Amino acid sequence: MVIALIIGLTLLSVKILQNEEKAEGLISFFRCSWVTLLFVFLSVEINDLMLKISSYTSSQETCELINFNRGMIQVIVWLLYSTKLLSTGMGKNIKPFTVLGSIGTTIAIIALFAQGTTYCPIERYIPIFNLRFMTFVIGAMNLMYISKLLKKHNRNEEIQNFLTYACGIILFLLVNFEINDYFIKFNQGALDMSGTKNIALSAGWLAYSILAMCFGILKRIKPLRYISLVVLCLTILKVFILDLSHLDQLSKIISFLGLGVILLLLSFLYQKYSEQIKKLINEDITK
Repeated sequence: MVIALIIGLTLLSVKILQNEEKAEGLISFFRCSWVTLLFVFLSVEINDLMLKISSYTSSQETCELINFNRGMIQVIVWLLYSTKLLSTGMGKNIKPFTVLGSIGTTIAIIALFAQGTTYCPIERYIPIFNLRFMTFVIGAMNLMYISKLLKKHNRNEEIQNFLTYACGIILFLLVNFEINDYFIKFNQGALDMSGTKNIALSAGWLAYSILAMCFGILKRIKPLRYISLVVLCLTILKVFILDLSHLDQLSKIISFLGLGVILLLLSFLYQKYSEQIKKLINEDITK
């Protein structure tokens, strides 16, 4: 309640000072103050709400799940709030909103990776249909949206590309986290599942590279197309170096033959359509 009152007073101060000359410094100070206080207020309210919910259960596992979801919910709120600040700051040329929105987004992404690399408690993990998965997707979408905002307002092109690459990398890491948690939960006690896990990771990487390339082509997003090509190359190397080492001799021979045929086919297609492929991969982002 006290924080809400202070936020109201700082907003009132901004309203009053807008009619005063040479008060730009004070206006910026009060804007930074109420924006920061609102960020803190939202964080405290979410934390208190989740603590209250956890007080109704005596199960340690349920408490761990509530605490994990609290972190994910906070990240979602921080991302949405910070993106709104950035949008308003760029649209109305309010520098404090732009700066604090950028800081808030950075804090949210750092918190996402600090808390979300492994699902907790792993016993409650459900592949894809979990709050961690949704939070990572929202994080990636927010970065893509911010990149488009920068393009719309003719801001730094390097930052636009950086955010687009970051979006692709976040989704790629999410694929790895999901597969890893699946094997942690559903293969506990198995004698040796490393080979199966490696193959599953390769399949996930391949699926990701195909989807990223398709999305990058449809939406004309060059960084995503580059990421898809890098992931595809890593997948091929991983299959040769790691995955095949877990197979018997006959399976290795068959796998090498299959990969050889695929690589020859890719080489043939590239030679035949090299100009079209180069044009497609290097095509700039358009609206």
